[in-house]
Amino acid sequence: MKNLTVEQINKINEGIACSNNELSSLNSEILNDTLDEIYSDNSVDIYEKCAQLLELFENRKPFTKFNIRTAIVSIIETLKMNEIIVICSNRSINDLVEKVSDGEYQHEDLLNWILNHCISKKYSKQKVYAK
Repeated sequence: MKNLTVEQINKINEGIACSNNELSSLNSEILNDTLDEIYSDNSVDIYEKCAQLLELFENRKPFTKFNIRTAIVSIIETLKMNEIIVICSNRSINDLVEKVSDGEYQHEDLLNWILNHCISKKYSKQKVYAK
C-alpha cells in the first residue's frame, strides 16, 4: 500500500489554507505519531486506514486549522495512489465535513462513507474487459 508522507500532507494543508486566505501551522510531532500509528498497523485494509486518518485528524488536530478537510484530501490522494477512485459531489464532502466536525459520525460511519464512494480502477478495468 502506498502512503502519503508528512511533507505531502503538510502541502495539502498549506494549499487548503491558502485557498481560504488563512494560515495553518503544523504540529509535526502529532502528525508523525498519527501517521506512524495508522501506517504501522498491517492488520487493517486501506479503507480502514483512511477512516482512522479522518478520525485521528479530527481528534488530535495536527494542524491549527482545516484538519478535516486536510484529512479528506489526504484520503482521496492516498486512495488514488493505490488505484482507487473516490466519486462524490462537493455537497457530499461538505456534508461529511459538517457531520465529522459536529461529532455525528463515528468510526463505522466514516468507514461506510469511504466504502460507499470508492471504485477500484483495477475492478473497473476487469468489468470493462469482461463484457
